[in-house]
Amino acid sequence: MSMQTDLQAAVDKAQAASGKLHDVVNGDAASTVVTESGPVKTVAKAVADIEADINASRAELDQKVLDTAASAGAASISATSAAGSSTAAAISAGTAVTSETNTATSANAASTSETNAATSETNAAASASAAATSETNAGTSATNAATSETSAATSATNAATSETSAAASASSAGTSASNAAASETAAAAHAAGGLYSTVQEKSAAYTFVVLDQGDLFKVDAASGPLTITLTALATLGEDSRLAVQKTDTSANAVTVTASGADTINGAASITLNDQWELYEFVGDASTGKWTAHEKAASNLAGGDGISKSGSVISVDLAVNAGLEFSAGKLKASASIRAMDMPFNAGFGPDYNGENLAVQTYAELVLSRPGRFTGEVGYIDTVATGSAAIFDVLKNGTSIYAALPQFAVSTNTLTAGILNTDGTGDFIAGDRVTFKCTQVGATVAGQKARFTVLAEYI
Repeated sequence: MSMQTDLQAAVDKAQAASGKLHDVVNGDAASTVVTESGPVKTVAKAVADIEADINASRAELDQKVLDTAASAGAASISATSAAGSSTAAAISAGTAVTSETNTATSANAASTSETNAATSETNAAASASAAATSETNAGTSATNAATSETSAATSATNAATSETSAAASASSAGTSASNAAASETAAAAHAAGGLYSTVQEKSAAYTFVVLDQGDLFKVDAASGPLTITLTALATLGEDSRLAVQKTDTSANAVTVTASGADTINGAASITLNDQWELYEFVGDASTGKWTAHEKAASNLAGGDGISKSGSVISVDLAVNAGLEFSAGKLKASASIRAMDMPFNAGFGPDYNGENLAVQTYAELVLSRPGRFTGEVGYIDTVATGSAAIFDVLKNGTSIYAALPQFAVSTNTLTAGILNTDGTGDFIAGDRVTFKCTQVGATVAGQKARFTVLAEYI
């Protein structure tokens, strides 16, 4: 049985009970109402029966009063007749006393009956009020039952809507599963076949689809500009991938365009203008965003000092000033391998000047291998009387054969001479100490800046 059927049965039962309660409250003085527990008097009949009992009690009381009066009259006659007989008079007097006592008892009983009748009438009124309250509650119950029926209908509608949504979600999940399967297939081909699963050559506009996942598109735009359109990521699915390369020498552009609200690096499209220019595209279906990476291999066509012939890559060091070839290795030049170490001495807490002191000013630990190559420096307040001299130590040993110094009355630093015994080379974990060994005999120098030059090796 459904919830709606149960609620309807409850409403019907409440309405039937409400009708019987209405009959009990509003029925006539001669009726009773049949209920599941037996016949019940109407309120009018209950009141009428109580009034009948009261009237009967009053009639009985009146009769007793009349009987008492008759007994008193008889007693008076007996007293007169027995005037000569004291015994008979005494007996009559006793009878009169007894009759008087009975009269008082009857009067008391009548008063009690009247009180009981008034109490019964009060109780009948209370019953009528309770019956009216019950009728109101029955009406409220019927209203609540109707509200519950409406809520049940709403719940049924919501359940139907949820079922429809679930079906739609299942359909979407099926589509996503299909796309995921296609992506997985393409990924497997990608893994099995090398860098790209398939190489496709295009010389006309084309739309990238699910089955093209992981492919490289080599595009020839010699006949005119053309466009590669990427199907919406919502259709392609998560982790969609492809690569596009322009292969011709013409000035015609190859444009890769996203669909709908999708973007490529935040824009609607990206353009390839140069021969061998190559971009790889990775899509995020959850955000509708394609990320495009330009592959460095596209730069091997020349023009930047790098060329490729078969398996040999050639680098023109005259063009690429940031590179050098040393000890059989191609590496960054010294200009971009710098790992210089700056130090200060003769500065106060607020960076104001204070006299130099013979002391250690800084220590540090090196994080990678390298080589000391020199130093530069400047002092604001020059030393007089004698030079201000500094030293740099590696693991407690000076790296200098002759220490660097600020000569008397000179702001710029005179370079020291580095040791050539390997002291100037360092490895990760070596300790460096910077100290002042002489401050100036007459006037001590102030605010010295000293940078040890080093390079990564």
